[in-house]
Amino acid sequence: MGVIFLMKAFFTGFCAASALGPVFIMTFNRAALHGFYLGVATALGAAITDGLIFFLVMSGLLGNIILGPSMLVSLDLVGACVLFGLSWHYWKTVQDFYERVSVDRFSELFGMVVKTFFMTMINPSALLFFVFVSMKLFSVELAGMTMWLAGMGGLAVMGGTFSSLSLVSCFASFVGARLSPERLKKISQTTAVFLVLVGFLLVFDAFSLVFK
Repeated sequence: MGVIFLMKAFFTGFCAASALGPVFIMTFNRAALHGFYLGVATALGAAITDGLIFFLVMSGLLGNIILGPSMLVSLDLVGACVLFGLSWHYWKTVQDFYERVSVDRFSELFGMVVKTFFMTMINPSALLFFVFVSMKLFSVELAGMTMWLAGMGGLAVMGGTFSSLSLVSCFASFVGARLSPERLKKISQTTAVFLVLVGFLLVFDAFSLVFK
């Protein structure tokens, strides 16, 4: 059961990261504008979060908490505020000449990992996705789940997420290195618009939960 469980967990993380969402878009954006390493730092932050969420859900430490309506509303509103802030950042950078910079200092890369970690952690769609997947795809394993196996599953999910987003970063850095500054600015603008739309979806979801 252990090997199959870990393969399913890896596949879950890979598929979750491959879906077009805020983290996918930000990974592509950062890699295209700043190069491969900043994209990988974004991928690592998201991977750590996905692995941690999966571990907390599979070990039974998180599922019941985040399913409460008040918690979901709070996560929706906080997540929307973060996305609106990020969209403003991406849009503002377009107004200046956005040059690709070399990011090689540990502090900058570590800061990107931390920022992506917290942004993914408060993303209600990521939390609900792993709760849903755990209940559906891992219903058999949940019956005999141990903390050790849940931890190994979290590492497998982390590996899947990191692998997927690293491929995104590699492709984006390759494409970004061959684009003109104007095209790079369009990428940043598109990212800003996408994050605003997702933010409004979270606000709508919050109000639907409050007034249903």
